[in-house]
Amino acid sequence: MRRNFLKSGAPLLLDLYPGATSGLSLRYLKSSFVGNEVVLLQRTSNNDEDGFTPNQITNGSAVSFCGAGGGLIKTLFDQTGNNKNGFQVASTNQPSLVEGGVLNLLNGKPNMKFNSSDYLAIDIATIATYYIFNVLEINPATLSTIMYGSSTNSTDFYWAAQDGSTLTSRLSNCVQNNLFIDGVSSTPATRGAQYLLTDSQAIHTADINFSFSASDDFTIGYIVGSGTRSYKTQEVIIYPTSQSANRVAIETNQANYYGITL
Repeated sequence: MRRNFLKSGAPLLLDLYPGATSGLSLRYLKSSFVGNEVVLLQRTSNNDEDGFTPNQITNGSAVSFCGAGGGLIKTLFDQTGNNKNGFQVASTNQPSLVEGGVLNLLNGKPNMKFNSSDYLAIDIATIATYYIFNVLEINPATLSTIMYGSSTNSTDFYWAAQDGSTLTSRLSNCVQNNLFIDGVSSTPATRGAQYLLTDSQAIHTADINFSFSASDDFTIGYIVGSGTRSYKTQEVIIYPTSQSANRVAIETNQANYYGITL
């Protein structure tokens, strides 16, 4: 049973900048987060499940549980208190945290790795405007790699990134209002340009009007996939209102923790 577990120390990101719809991360984001486990892992060898705290992810406990077969993310718990978890019941579509007995790391911090058609679904409105902060890397991507989508409709997608692509169909059924990469305003015109902005660890901040399928769940990752795709993310925070006044402060918090230069 998950339980209250008060985090000590300085105020955390969601303490300082509340109001998010969903806060998903492999670190603690809120001092009053209900439950100490941030992730529920499924062991690939026999489908056993267990929950892990950020400390247990990095101190070897998660790797020991998963073993050489690796471990997949079944649930990434929402830390806002809204119960808007990232979830995936199908093991064939679960992103990985441990591969071959080794913890996935990006710049020294744990990351979730989405390959092919891996995705996490979130039970939030898919026709809505969200202000989203995402710490990620898309590399390699010889085929288009999608950041966000919906749970059944392949025509719903945001941020199609593909190495060398000149295609201008970068998104579908959504409108990007503002985009910042590592704090810098950006206006990429092609899938290839988007790839170059995120082919190394970056903070991707965007204000997006989504008009995805109303009956679907919102997804991190994409329901259709094959070939060489690798989308790594460490933290996704979704706000229902503009965070333009807090954007720099939130990005600075993420940059300081993940070792990113703004």
